[in-house]
Amino acid sequence: MDKMILVDPDKCTGCGTCEVVCSLKHVGECNPARSLIRALRYEKMGSYYFSVPVVCQQCETPLCKEVCPINAITQDPETGAYLVDANTCVGCRLCTITCPIGAINIDLQAKTAMKCDLCNGDPLCAKFCLPKAITYVKRDKRSLVQMREAAKKLSDRLTLIASGT
Repeated sequence: MDKMILVDPDKCTGCGTCEVVCSLKHVGECNPARSLIRALRYEKMGSYYFSVPVVCQQCETPLCKEVCPINAITQDPETGAYLVDANTCVGCRLCTITCPIGAINIDLQAKTAMKCDLCNGDPLCAKFCLPKAITYVKRDKRSLVQMREAAKKLSDRLTLIASGT
């Protein structure tokens, strides 16, 4: 795969546009609960801390695929994205438990797993994210370093929240 979704939690405003455009494209309705991306909002006792988009990172070794007992997750040869075959998936949730970043959810209406499919190589979430918290970039050493730095910032923020500071 030569491109990847890059998330910058410093730029996310928590507007939810990514969730709305994703659900509209994939299920035909503006329903963030059925979106393949989540904009998580971190708050504590009514005080806003920050938001972060959580989206499948199309792992090099996809644990979701490895753990699926019926091989419902396959790789698209065109985009490199790992896709859930809704006709095969039985909704066992093993992939949701295994995903290290929590980017796979269960569609409660369809009763199947759902995860980012990269919109066939043209992710709408990146196109519509005005603050550019979500971008679709070339997968190279620089973008992988940026991804690690963003993960470190997020980890530091979560540690601060957990410690009560």
